[in-house]
Amino acid sequence: MKKFLLAAIVSAGSVPVFGAFTAPQVQSFSGTPTYSETLTFNQFDTLGGTRVLIGAHYTADLETSGGSFSIDNDGVEGASGSYETGTKLSLSSLDVTLTDTIGGPLLSGANSLSIMQAGPFNLTGNDGDSETAYNAGGTDWATFPGVLDTDNGTGSVHAAFFAGYIGAGSYDISVDTFQYSNLGGISGIATATTARQAAGDITVIYEYEIVPEPMTIGLLAMGGVASLRRRRQL
Repeated sequence: MKKFLLAAIVSAGSVPVFGAFTAPQVQSFSGTPTYSETLTFNQFDTLGGTRVLIGAHYTADLETSGGSFSIDNDGVEGASGSYETGTKLSLSSLDVTLTDTIGGPLLSGANSLSIMQAGPFNLTGNDGDSETAYNAGGTDWATFPGVLDTDNGTGSVHAAFFAGYIGAGSYDISVDTFQYSNLGGISGIATATTARQAAGDITVIYEYEIVPEPMTIGLLAMGGVASLRRRRQL
């Protein structure tokens, strides 16, 4: 069973009169793309209306390592071009809306995380191996081993969709990862891919304000009146 890290800390930056706080939750994921992993997060509990949600923020950290992308030219002519290979990550959910503050996809679609390797290649024409299958080795072959790399991204939920985040229950977020390779449309080349590993963390941070009790408001008001009287007496 996954463990939650749920804490309340004073938020950095400007704070309102009664204080702004954050409550972060961190969940980890790992595996071999392509895969989807479901992470469960607690909803924001207003504690009987004593707290007001003013922000719901996501942070995604992705790390990939290992694997390789190899190419074998089966054509008669030499082949030159560029390759691109790597791992992509996006978030999805059936329980909450992942739309950011400007109405775009939150850590998905155009805002997905992407760790890519890219570079040129220059292969001779087929050097005598099979023309109908991938073959390693020779002057018509090249391989590009995966490297350790990281990427991260952040996003904040549009206030119009806070309702799904508020309650005493939980909701699921799906972390979707897949491996990607591209040769820019060059034909006549057979490819082979060995899987890389992808792991990381998803953090959900609630930003909220404390609602003061009526008695507290009354005391503050009385203090303000008393202060005003003292100034007048002076």
